[in-house]
Amino acid sequence: MIVLEKPLSQLNLFRNVWLVCLGLMLLAAGATTVRADEEKQPAENETRTSENDPELKEDLKKLQGKWELYHGNELKGPPNTRSVKIIEGNTETMQRYNLQGNMVREWQVEFILQKDGDLKIFTFYPVGGKPGQGASFLYRIQGDRFYDVPGMFTGEKYRNYLREPAFWIWHRVKEEDADKEKQAVLPPPLLNIISVMPGDHIFVGHRHNNKYRHMTLDGLKTHLEKYQPKQVTLAVDQKADTEFTKQVTELCKSSGVEKLEVKNSSDDPVLKAKAKPEA
Repeated sequence: MIVLEKPLSQLNLFRNVWLVCLGLMLLAAGATTVRADEEKQPAENETRTSENDPELKEDLKKLQGKWELYHGNELKGPPNTRSVKIIEGNTETMQRYNLQGNMVREWQVEFILQKDGDLKIFTFYPVGGKPGQGASFLYRIQGDRFYDVPGMFTGEKYRNYLREPAFWIWHRVKEEDADKEKQAVLPPPLLNIISVMPGDHIFVGHRHNNKYRHMTLDGLKTHLEKYQPKQVTLAVDQKADTEFTKQVTELCKSSGVEKLEVKNSSDDPVLKAKAKPEA
């Protein structure tokens, strides 16, 4: 028995040492996993970007490719510019086209995606520069639409690229449409709305755009001569002066309007929107 006690005690010692080593290995592995998880999530006071935020990283993937926007001449007539942005990684190439489809300007910027609370922020800046040198806007991606909302920031943390709030919707250029890009044309002109209100007031705007410009009869004449719309909806309020409405109608016809549709403003839900003078 005395002879066997020593080997048994040695075996117990080896077993205990092995268990301790195994425990240390598992503890180290657990600590490594915790550190890895901590690296995936930004600290509470750390800026969330597409580098450390899974949702923003997914947004960056969705942004890759080509987007287009028709704009220009807002509240004055049909759009006169087609803008195209091509996003590759964190680089954006912006192209401007005229009505004839000719590119008139092209430039590049770099950008980052950030999150401030629940707000998603797109910040663009000169290539090789830093985000603090650029400008920002709120954004949202839904399917093939990229919502660009500038002019919403106050303070010094983010710089607006427009002084006043605006709302732009970029549409993805799909691969099947890429071959047709050279033949792309601007959409049909928006139907002009001329609202005749009581007190000889005139509001001029565009269909599906709840923002109107207040004009006098002389101002309307200048507007028609300058932009020469071919089709106009004349929305006449029930209490509008008949003689004044007649003057507006004759002015439209004498200014080259080929299609004049006269309707009661209360009959069209689009025309029910309260006219607001342009800021």
